[in-house]
Amino acid sequence: MVKMMNRFLGVCFAGLVCALLAASPCRGAEPEGSPLDLRADSVDYQPETGWASARGNVLIEYQGMRLQADEVRLNQKTKDVEARGNVLFEDGEKAWRGQELTGNFETRVFSTGVFDLKGGVWYGQAGSSERQEDGRMSVADARITTCDHEHPHYSISAKRIIYYPNGKFRAYHVVYRVGDVPVFYWPLLLGDTSTEGGNIEIKPGYSSDWGAYLLLGRTYRLGDYGRTKFMLDLRSKNGVAVGNRTRLQLARSETDFLVYGMFDMDTPETSDGYNRRFASEDVRYRLSLYQRFDPYHDLTFRAQVDALSDVDMLEDWFKREHDANPQPHSYVDASWNADTFNLSLALRPRLNSFQTTVEQLPELHWVLPRRQLFGLPLYWQSELTFGHYEMKWREFDEPLVPGGDPLNARSYDSWRANWVNAVYAPFSLGEFQFVPRAGFQTVWYSDSSEGRLTDPMLRELFVHDNSNWATYPLGGFFREYDADGKGTTNVAGELGLEVSTKLYRAWNDYRNGTLDLDGLRHVAQPYLNYTYVSDPSEDRENLYYFDQNDRLQEMNFLRAGVDQRVQTRRNGRIYTFARMQTYADFHFNKQKYYSAAATTATTGPDAEHGTLGSLGNRIEVRPREGLDFWNTVVFDMEEGELSRAELGMGIGRDQRRRFTLAYIYRNEYMPRSVYSMGSPLLDFTGEANSLAYPYDEAQWFEAQLTLPINAKTTGRLSLAYDFVDNNLARQSLEIIRDLHCWMGSLAVGQDNGDFFVTVMFTLKAFPGMNIGGGI
Repeated sequence: MVKMMNRFLGVCFAGLVCALLAASPCRGAEPEGSPLDLRADSVDYQPETGWASARGNVLIEYQGMRLQADEVRLNQKTKDVEARGNVLFEDGEKAWRGQELTGNFETRVFSTGVFDLKGGVWYGQAGSSERQEDGRMSVADARITTCDHEHPHYSISAKRIIYYPNGKFRAYHVVYRVGDVPVFYWPLLLGDTSTEGGNIEIKPGYSSDWGAYLLLGRTYRLGDYGRTKFMLDLRSKNGVAVGNRTRLQLARSETDFLVYGMFDMDTPETSDGYNRRFASEDVRYRLSLYQRFDPYHDLTFRAQVDALSDVDMLEDWFKREHDANPQPHSYVDASWNADTFNLSLALRPRLNSFQTTVEQLPELHWVLPRRQLFGLPLYWQSELTFGHYEMKWREFDEPLVPGGDPLNARSYDSWRANWVNAVYAPFSLGEFQFVPRAGFQTVWYSDSSEGRLTDPMLRELFVHDNSNWATYPLGGFFREYDADGKGTTNVAGELGLEVSTKLYRAWNDYRNGTLDLDGLRHVAQPYLNYTYVSDPSEDRENLYYFDQNDRLQEMNFLRAGVDQRVQTRRNGRIYTFARMQTYADFHFNKQKYYSAAATTATTGPDAEHGTLGSLGNRIEVRPREGLDFWNTVVFDMEEGELSRAELGMGIGRDQRRRFTLAYIYRNEYMPRSVYSMGSPLLDFTGEANSLAYPYDEAQWFEAQLTLPINAKTTGRLSLAYDFVDNNLARQSLEIIRDLHCWMGSLAVGQDNGDFFVTVMFTLKAFPGMNIGGGI
């Protein structure tokens, strides 16, 4: 707690010193001899001494400074000044008030009696101050707050503050007050005004996982180039954790460094000495580094290292990053983006043995964008990847049976070259555009498997490898690739034709003030896209699996679709406020596949897709700012069933008045593989690739309503309901209150059965500075 208040007071006094510096300007002087502008009701001037005595509404302006007072003695020659009575000193937007001021406009040495000050978000008073020519400044009996109130809700005072030209300061006998009640005392506080613009994070509380905790963070600016944050986290169950995150952004480089570690007194375990089949770790850490360097405008070097101590490290302490990317990769990459091609060389090793990774040591990637051939009406695009790939499965530590050995899948590796080429011959007939295409994909392997691995076998291998299982699933039974195959080349060709046109209609004179419509235009782009991919030359079940390029299969389908937009004019630009994308797939062959019920004992595909494919539709409507609607539907025309559906809306651009709703439904189904080598295909689900997996049913509803209760209080209700498990997965009620200089919030709710209460206070002047806690 002492360190927490020390950090908090440090930030506040850095602000105080900056405010005092603003009250005593130190900008460069104008040319020697610049005149003083003196105005008053009466002025008595003595030419021989240069002294002038002014009374009544005195105003002096000099080099951007402005001084007002009831009485002033000013020496026009030496620039000495003495001011008394209702003194107001201004410099730009900074000002302070008092009853006495003496000093020199030329040397900028000033001393004051009791005065008020305002600098940026800071308000305060001080008994006296004195500034020396060397830049040192001494302030006595200072008290500051960000609360612009006659009786501030909080304030911080010091008996004496000394500021040094290098930005350091010392504050003696520091007292923190709530209202007029002193609640904390600190005899000496050392600080640096260079931390201005940083923030402090203070979060005490209690949770069932951590026990009582206190999370502290302090951020410092690193000049104009970045920030560094130091973390000290205290948890009664886990112990002490320390860390640092530093981010730098230079003209040609970017750096993001993170180190965080602890000796965990409550190591997660699913069995004695093991966590999810890995040996439990007491010393837990994360070391991450991302570096980008652009020596030239078309040459970029990137490197990322992310080393973790255990399988739960990321999820336990970096939850948001885990949810966005549960398995961050480590790699080194050099990329040359020339005008006519892109060439990159990458290394991707595995650093964490508890993660399954396809190592690429190395991988060469060459991309040739579509370009015209020899002045002919033909266009060619090409992409080549070549490298050494190794599938490294997780290395479990827990034995299958007591006293035995852990059961790990064997790694397999091969050199592989994947070359994709396509040639296009576009032409137009009237309003229609035709783009016939022909292409091929060649995948060469230096090694393969003599034994076959069917789709169910491959699925079971991934089930065994899934670290979410606390014990070995499937009784530890699974099939693997062998290393007895020879080098082989898999070839598939593609023929296709895309036909499209563009239709539109405009209503230039249409106006609607409610929806801010200035004219209307409806654009429709219907298209037909036929794709035929030949049956690959090799059986994919004998090819090592690294990615979907290793599971090519025959395709023969027609996609019919239309892309529609409704547009208007806003702020001199074309604005699309509604869009609908629709497609339907019609297949000319029936595609056999292994159902979700198929096992390794299944001798062949036990199900098939018919000729009717998916019907997809997505609608996005944003008629004006703060009003959004979206809807996505994927329908299986063969089965007559809904595969997926999403519905959402958002109303309100005011943070105090906002309603959002989202509904997500996914049926239990097997998506059909749909892909093309040379034509992009719209995919609303991301599931229709060359290696389709069965999906389980999911149905989820979320809603959030934010409404003002009164002028200073806002309420927020959040709900999430899981229809499959038939329970209220998450619910919370939050009250947010404007406390003048603070924003306070109280939230009560439950998340997946865990009850929580959180309290948070945020300083309005510094949103990054907050104090909060929870149960």
